[in-house]
Amino acid sequence: MAKLPNKDIRLKRLLEAGYLPEELPPPFVSSEFAKFRSYFKKNLDPNVQHSAYARYSIPRHNSARRTLGIPNPINYFFLARELGDHWIEIRQFLRQSVTSEFRPIFDISGPRALFGIDFDHVEAEISGLQALHDKCVRVDISRFYPTVYTHSLGWALYTKKFVKTNLHKSYKGSLGDRLDKLVRYCQENHSIGLPIGPDTSRILSEIICVAIEKCISEKIKSFSSKAVRYVDDIVVGLGTADNPEQFVSHVASAFSEFGLEINIDKTKVIGKGERFHPEWVSILRNYRISHGTKRKLEALEDYFKNAFYLSSDHERDNVLTYAVKRSRSFSLEDDEWAQYENYLYRCARYNSNSLAAVAQILIERNHDMALRGHGVDMTKAKSLVIDIIKQYSPLGFDYEVSWALFMCKALKISLSGKEVIPVLNMTSPVCALIVIDLQNLGLLPKGLNLKYWQSFADAEGLRSGMWLFAYEIAQKGWLPNVSKDYVKNDANFGRLLEKSVYFYDENRNVKFTRSERKKAAAQLWKIRWITSRWDEYF
Repeated sequence: MAKLPNKDIRLKRLLEAGYLPEELPPPFVSSEFAKFRSYFKKNLDPNVQHSAYARYSIPRHNSARRTLGIPNPINYFFLARELGDHWIEIRQFLRQSVTSEFRPIFDISGPRALFGIDFDHVEAEISGLQALHDKCVRVDISRFYPTVYTHSLGWALYTKKFVKTNLHKSYKGSLGDRLDKLVRYCQENHSIGLPIGPDTSRILSEIICVAIEKCISEKIKSFSSKAVRYVDDIVVGLGTADNPEQFVSHVASAFSEFGLEINIDKTKVIGKGERFHPEWVSILRNYRISHGTKRKLEALEDYFKNAFYLSSDHERDNVLTYAVKRSRSFSLEDDEWAQYENYLYRCARYNSNSLAAVAQILIERNHDMALRGHGVDMTKAKSLVIDIIKQYSPLGFDYEVSWALFMCKALKISLSGKEVIPVLNMTSPVCALIVIDLQNLGLLPKGLNLKYWQSFADAEGLRSGMWLFAYEIAQKGWLPNVSKDYVKNDANFGRLLEKSVYFYDENRNVKFTRSERKKAAAQLWKIRWITSRWDEYF
């Protein structure tokens, strides 16, 4: 039997690897927060106010966006502690699922607190359903995270009828009631939605989805033996006599029990020959460009031409992001770099979702080439940065602007005050911290008008969506005219300050491709190992 992590390790992992969104630029960290968890257990005041989470808008596909949440660390600490302390009870409930391809298994050394889903295994399971049934139907929940009721955590654990009957009796103070309250306190006491990004929400969502699965099983005969579920996506095999519309109706009814709706756009019948991975993935996977490849530049051109074509043909998929990441495995010489670099800039402009991957390649390549006396094309890099800031800052698109600013930091690109003005009105703690870091490095001029951001540097700011800026700016002393007293005098943030906890590390840079690919391969192996031995680890 595998040795499972104890309460302390579970809390450690939720704080250091399950807190901040992985989409953030590299300087944002929470390892110091986890380091002093024992001290915080004893010294943080649990009678805390509710607070707002910091918002971080990221692109999805086309013009669609997703807003990630970075909860206030004090509220998040108590939610993470509750989940870690009562994990045995939670795990016992989650074990009731027989169709889920996601088990919230703690990863004690990986990039996230919980192991992810092995989508190749999901594809194999769906292929098995297709082999056994005449047709399959795929459904999922419409806008699950933003619309789910926090109260449904209690409904999931104890049934809605029990909760409503015992609301002020045995339910009060129960695990479901406590989780409901702790989640609400992470989002200004709102009872609708879960913060997207933290691994705590992955656990909470699975609690609800297991209950939905049980509800569907009561409506559909033999559901558990002919279904595959990965989070809120469900695929069910149907026989020749089964009615897909009736099945969808039963699933929609189960969703509605928890105040959720079916996603009509993604509901469809899957034929016997349909693959889980779209065709474009297979096309791009077939490209291999190594040192021995003949006519490499032609192969490179063909690869990206196909990527752009497939991207326009599959607008709901992030084809270019995949293409850029896939291209990191290509072996290119210095004299072949210029053409490759052009494609990277084009990808970043065509699909902003690829910006982080493009930035990583440019930053790493610039480091490698600088050692040989030349780097990336700074004119093109700066042009990209300026255009992104100009286009996306007024829209409040945190992801694009923060990665553009981070490119300035890593590539040492200087900007004028005029070029950065659009950023200064963004309600974005992530962008604000990078801007001031750039100013300290001399890459931005002194004397920028920071009055809007400075207005959050007070006790009220520590409870606002700008809490990250309000705390970090005092912790680092980056604004000489701003006193640290409002942080020192706070019963909880003062404890973080005592331990010099920080969430922005000026010395962090992108991970190098070679080591990252090795780690990714090792992580995939671990996920597959765990998936094949669920009974030992979950």
